[in-house]
Amino acid sequence: MRPPSPNRLLPVIAGGERLLIDASQVVGVEPGDRVQRNPSGGPLYGWLLGSSDGATVFTLATLLDLVDVPRHDPGSVVVLSRSDGELWGLLVDQVEPSLQVPDDALYPLDGVMATTPYSALVETPTHPTLLLADQRLHPDDAAAAPIETSQPSQPNGATPSADGAATQRMLWVTVDAKRGLQIGLSVKQVVEICEPLPIAPFPGLNSALTGLVAYDGQALPTVSLGLLHNLHEPPGSAGRLLIARCTRSTRRVGLPIFDETRLVELPTAHQVAIPQPNVAAWIRGCFEVEGGHLIVPDLDAILGRPLDWIPELLR
Repeated sequence: MRPPSPNRLLPVIAGGERLLIDASQVVGVEPGDRVQRNPSGGPLYGWLLGSSDGATVFTLATLLDLVDVPRHDPGSVVVLSRSDGELWGLLVDQVEPSLQVPDDALYPLDGVMATTPYSALVETPTHPTLLLADQRLHPDDAAAAPIETSQPSQPNGATPSADGAATQRMLWVTVDAKRGLQIGLSVKQVVEICEPLPIAPFPGLNSALTGLVAYDGQALPTVSLGLLHNLHEPPGSAGRLLIARCTRSTRRVGLPIFDETRLVELPTAHQVAIPQPNVAAWIRGCFEVEGGHLIVPDLDAILGRPLDWIPELLR
């Protein structure tokens, strides 16, 4: 059996974040002072001097909505080639020596994650790092992929109880200990409860989508339902990670949870009234339980919309 083939990647620092670029798309690296500045500002930083067609140079931190950290030097320009052969550049703060990683260290992004400026999560010797999708970085190539829409969910895993009413076995977990936010998932949705895994955050994205974890050969999104409920007040440090599957697709997601969990048997018919209007877009329903409500999240709805929809719920 042949060993996995290596992939040569170029680490760069932009806006205080370490990211990776596919080195096979890199034509060269130029000093940042070889750029004729664009007086209008914006993501177009300027034009590369000495290039035959005046290759455009964009600031990577601005393209990714990162804070452009003030530099004491002009930085560097990573020169890339588009599919039509046109050259263009990304201005970054720093370029590190290239590294090689095997195929099995790359976890491609799919679904709604494939509409981001990133193509994969990479396990590097230091920590998980995001690989930039250079084909979606150039403003002319940044058309978003179609977003999958969710259909109303149906009861999952229902069984009749002794009195004939449909019930389902659910896992009751706490996702926000500060505010007592508890959720219930059908046991058929539970893949594993494990110790927290290293998370690669999405740079510049201030939302309940906290990042990606490498799990079972995939890059899984991690969503803090506590932050989804209240983006402005962190729920505290969760002690476990629940890997759950959606009900209407094969997608899986990581949910940070607190240690206390229990199995319960509850009626399939969910309470229709939703106690907090700001959570209505991401739940299937809820149950009245002792001390409050048990919310049933709609994982398909959470993952089936653009990444910027999460903070919009809370505006």
